[in-house]
Amino acid sequence: MSQKKVDEYKNYKKNRRENIKKEKRKERLTMAAMWGAVVVFIACVGGAMGVSIYNKYQAKQAALPTYGSTSFILSDMAGIQKDDTEDKTQSETENESEEASSFESSESESASDEAAASEEASNKETLTQTENEETESESAEK
Repeated sequence: MSQKKVDEYKNYKKNRRENIKKEKRKERLTMAAMWGAVVVFIACVGGAMGVSIYNKYQAKQAALPTYGSTSFILSDMAGIQKDDTEDKTQSETENESEEASSFESSESESASDEAAASEEASNKETLTQTENEETESESAEK
């Protein structure tokens, strides 16, 4: 057995450079695969965190009130805006009355349309009756 070990050692010494290259190549491939897995894991976790942060930001933005000129009402401590609010209430009541009158006018238009249709129908009936009478009088004259 000792001769066998000696032969193996000689063989190892003979192919030492090639064996070292193979071992280094294996180590590099192992490290590259490990770092690739780490990078993929970090990218997945980072992407999930980014999506979560973005969704929270969007929810926060949606929850914030909008400060448009129509929805932003200041408290009037000095009574300066009293006239403005009175004008607004007057314009609102005018708008409501305009809407009501437009609704009534649309109802009256539909009623007038129905009346016009019935009037046209009665006109057609009288025309056909007069035509019938004319044809009868012409036939009677002959």
